[in-house]
Amino acid sequence: MAFLFGTPPVSKVTATDSSGTQLVNAATANAFAVNLNPSYATNTLANPTGMQLGVKYTWIIQQDASTAVDLSFGTDFLFTGGTSPTITQEAGAVDILRATCLKDSGGNLKMYCSFEADSKLPSSGPTASANLIHWWKMNEGSTTSATDYGLGVESGSALSMSGVTSTSGGGPSAIGSPDYVSTDGVADQIYTYAVDGASRTSVGDVFNNGSAKSVCMWMKIPAITGVEDNYWNLGGDRSKAEGTALFDRGNFSNIWAWFDDWIGGSPVTYSYDNIVYSSHVGTGWVHWAFTYPITGTAKYYINGSLFHTYGSQSGNVDTQIATLPAGRRKYFTLGCAADTVNLGSWTRVAWSWSTASFSDVRLYNKELDATECAAIAAGDW
Repeated sequence: MAFLFGTPPVSKVTATDSSGTQLVNAATANAFAVNLNPSYATNTLANPTGMQLGVKYTWIIQQDASTAVDLSFGTDFLFTGGTSPTITQEAGAVDILRATCLKDSGGNLKMYCSFEADSKLPSSGPTASANLIHWWKMNEGSTTSATDYGLGVESGSALSMSGVTSTSGGGPSAIGSPDYVSTDGVADQIYTYAVDGASRTSVGDVFNNGSAKSVCMWMKIPAITGVEDNYWNLGGDRSKAEGTALFDRGNFSNIWAWFDDWIGGSPVTYSYDNIVYSSHVGTGWVHWAFTYPITGTAKYYINGSLFHTYGSQSGNVDTQIATLPAGRRKYFTLGCAADTVNLGSWTRVAWSWSTASFSDVRLYNKELDATECAAIAAGDW
């Protein structure tokens, strides 16, 4: 089966090791875990079989925990300048190879590659690396889009932006003070499409319907505004969200989060909680992590420490996409909220918009644990 300018149905598989030669079938997935064989001083990433024109691929290259080796690349992997990169030869290192499959001048399918060296994971929590499905660093200086560096990279997963400001340097010091993006609380938008209202199906894996989820980011909130300002939404809208959200109800100095299932246009479950957060306003960059399982206790971590827990959320994570009212759309948004009741329009209401700055935004399709949240906040991951 061909997937011309599409995405294979399986998001991630592990490469087959054959005496140090790493083999993948590009027709079966678009992300591959490559566990280098420490018994061979030089492994080889063989030319993939089943390459699909127009598909973007990712290889996560993992060194052994105690013995590092080198890696050579097959001739179908093409790099800028014609020189293959040197992988990080340190025990436990993790490098990232990204490629788009295109035809060369002779009409042959090739992998046109970029390489990210030494993306190490903390020894305390390496398992979540495979669960980082979306990662928007927000550090590219753009005011129109943010590239997705996660493992779920696909068409449509970049964040679209309108009206935002990009600032050079001055981002969170824990991650090297990168560029960052800010919204002004008036009409700025940062979003990506998550659920198609017409077909009532998920768009890609942004929403990850039916799985545990974690949302984390660096955020700087300059002041309490006195109105209800949306900071982020995952599948939510501006009135009685369908999904989860974080917003400041400034006149109460609280943040709420909620979870809804909608069937036939009415919420069947509704849950929210309040946390006083005024001590984290106007203090510069703060790392927020919100984790929740399909069932069980949802948690908020601030700067790597557990800040608040919610009661059991059994049944409150939206698993009813197929029964949503016709036309109802869903988005992942920052600094704004989409009005899904009005078919995804950006209706201006007082609490749809927020004044905030954003950096290193991540979505995981697992419930991060305390050690993982602490490692991300410390900039170790």
